[in-house]
Amino acid sequence: MAAAAGGLRLMEGLRPPAAAPPVQLGNQPAVQPGRSATRNPFAASGSQKSRSLTDTHSHPDHPPSPDDQVLSSISPAAACPCVPVAEHRPARLHGYHRDFRLRMTHGRGSPEAPGLMLALTGGGSCRGVALRLPPQNLRAELLLIWRREMLTGVYVPRWVALATPGERVWALAFVANKRSERYIPRPDEATAAEYLRTGRGALGTCAVYLDKTVQDLRAWGLHDRRLERLHRRVFAQAEPGE
Repeated sequence: MAAAAGGLRLMEGLRPPAAAPPVQLGNQPAVQPGRSATRNPFAASGSQKSRSLTDTHSHPDHPPSPDDQVLSSISPAAACPCVPVAEHRPARLHGYHRDFRLRMTHGRGSPEAPGLMLALTGGGSCRGVALRLPPQNLRAELLLIWRREMLTGVYVPRWVALATPGERVWALAFVANKRSERYIPRPDEATAAEYLRTGRGALGTCAVYLDKTVQDLRAWGLHDRRLERLHRRVFAQAEPGE
């Protein structure tokens, strides 16, 4: 579960297989449940991304029906992804939490005014929104998601389980790549708030990104305590007109 820019999380099927299959990422080692590949092939080329999607989706232990493909997002701000969505439902992910762990120097940041982006990182839990994709043009839609999420190598794929109302679902989550040069250890709130207050780039400001995330979480009845505290800090310090 993550935000656009921190992102979408692909789930395979509405019910998990009896045992989680390893995921072969092109020429990379298989990704076992709860483990990640040692390096990220998705930042390389479109053909590698396509092959990685094929390897993941065609594994023999993949649930037999292709009709139920679900995404989850750690922020409802990402609940309107670049693909059609057939169903939204609340979900909880255990073992990961959302936090601002990726330094941004493009998009809503720049080398002169870097910002922070949300990502999933280990520990705790978080609530978000699960999104089911319709079966039409499924591969093309999934490839769009993979191209978007794996564009810069800041994520790695991991199999995870999500709790949704009435059932658990098996998920392939794209979580923060701790080997990325953009990954940062957990910043204290004063430091994070300063990055979010001052970060700006070609797509706008980090303050707007934070506000949109918090407002959309609230609209779904979700209250992330750390994000709420950061929101209070950033907008208490905001200059007139920001």
